[in-house]
Amino acid sequence: MVLLTMTADIVAAIKEYSEKKKNELDDIKVTESSPSLSHPAIGQPISHEQVLDIAKYLKTNKEEATSLTPYRLHDLLRGSKIYTPPLKPKVEKVRRCNLMTFFLATADLV
Repeated sequence: MVLLTMTADIVAAIKEYSEKKKNELDDIKVTESSPSLSHPAIGQPISHEQVLDIAKYLKTNKEEATSLTPYRLHDLLRGSKIYTPPLKPKVEKVRRCNLMTFFLATADLV
């Protein structure tokens, strides 16, 4: 599964999709590793399958469209990039000499 970043067009498409589906985003194919679409924002992750499902639905139901924006797949994906999760904070490495100093200091206290 490929995760992409949401663009402004994808966020607008998700909002329109949820309005048409009466705020139910459950019809989109979701796996355990798929990101949630409950709070869409630019830069958040979305799977390629989810974008496909939204684009297909909005394309087939374009007569009910509330906006004039055509939701074609290539328009939604324009400007999107591969999502890379934020880096985890680095854990401070404890050096052996620091451990030895700690143990010697606590040994004197006992």
